[in-house]
Amino acid sequence: MADASGRLSSRAATTVGAFILLVLSPVLSGCTAAGETASAGALPGPRGELVLEFDEGLSPEGATLTAPQNSGTAKLRVKVRTVGKGRLEKVAGRSGYAARTPAFSPKGPVAAAAIMVRPRSEDTLAPGDRALRWGADVQLDAKGGTSATDDGANVIQRGLYRDASQVKLQLDQGVPSCRVKGTEGAAVVRAGRPLVPGVWTRVHCQLRHGRLTLSMSAPGQARPESWHTAAPVGTVSFRRSVPVGIAAKVDGRGRIEAAQSDQFNGALDNIFWDVS
Repeated sequence: MADASGRLSSRAATTVGAFILLVLSPVLSGCTAAGETASAGALPGPRGELVLEFDEGLSPEGATLTAPQNSGTAKLRVKVRTVGKGRLEKVAGRSGYAARTPAFSPKGPVAAAAIMVRPRSEDTLAPGDRALRWGADVQLDAKGGTSATDDGANVIQRGLYRDASQVKLQLDQGVPSCRVKGTEGAAVVRAGRPLVPGVWTRVHCQLRHGRLTLSMSAPGQARPESWHTAAPVGTVSFRRSVPVGIAAKVDGRGRIEAAQSDQFNGALDNIFWDVS
C-alpha cells in the first residue's frame, strides 16, 4: 500500500482514488456554486507551445527524469532542477507516463525538484495581449502540509509575485487557483473545493477577453466544474530569460528557491502552455 516515503503506491492510490470518486461523482456532476459555470464534455487534452507528456524514450517506470522533451510547437530548453535529494521519477500517468515529485517532509533537509523551461530564441510563451491557456493533469498526494521551507504547491508559474507580470497555477491546501498579473493589475480565481487526493484531475486556467477562468474535471464527472472572475490585467509580458517553473518555485535565474520551494507533492502529466 505505502512505500518507505509514506506515499501510496500507484496501484493503491488509483484504487483508493477511484473509490472516492465513485462516491463523490454524483455530487460533483451536479455541483453549481455561486459564480460557477459548467459546460458539457471533458476538458481538452494538452496543446500549445509547451506540452510535456513524459512518454518519450525507453526508460522504465521508476527512472529519474532529467530532460523531459517538449512535444509542443515552440523551440524550448527544458531542464530539471533539484535541491538536496530531490528528483523527478517516471511513474504511471493519467495517460502513458507522468512525473512524480518529491513527497512532503515536515523536517530535515530540503529535497525539491522542478522543471525549468526557457525559450531558445523568440519568446513565444509571452502572451502580451493575447489569450492564454495553461494547465496540467495532477494527482495530489494524500500526505501533505506546510513547513518552514514549503507552504505551497506550485504547478506552473512564470514570474514571481513581486514581479511586473506573473502567470501561475497553484494549489493551496489542495485548492487550485489561477493568478495573472499584468500592466493594469492582477486577478485570482480559486476553485470552490479541494482536489481529492490520489485522483487524477485535469486543471486548466484560461485568460481570455478580460476574464480569468479555472476549470477542472476528473474521470467519472459528467461535466467539468469551472469558476471565473473579471481580469482586466492589461499586457502580460516577460523578459525572455524569465523561465516557466513547473512543480516548484523557480527564480529568474532558473534556480529553485530552496528557502521557500512551494514544492508540489504528487504526480503531474500532460502539462501545457498555449498562447492564442
